[in-house]
Amino acid sequence: MLPDWLPPKLNLNNVSLQADYDELFAVYERDFINSANSIVDGSTVINDKTIDRTFGDGNYTYGFTHLITIGKNDRLIDYDRARKLP
Repeated sequence: MLPDWLPPKLNLNNVSLQADYDELFAVYERDFINSANSIVDGSTVINDKTIDRTFGDGNYTYGFTHLITIGKNDRLIDYDRARKLP
């Protein structure tokens, strides 16, 4: 059972990859870019805002792509991981 304080998982449509990226990036912007710094165990979470030109249309940051994808060299979206972004 999930704790009450956790937000619900996203319901991504898996039909349009770009639409899913757009929805995920909106959540990422809200939670990681436009909000106060996250603190975990007393340490500030550093968000890598460097643009990842190898992912999607080349307009997403490494911090974002790392959170929603999986893989060593060729990172691909991991829908189970991405749904937990909030």
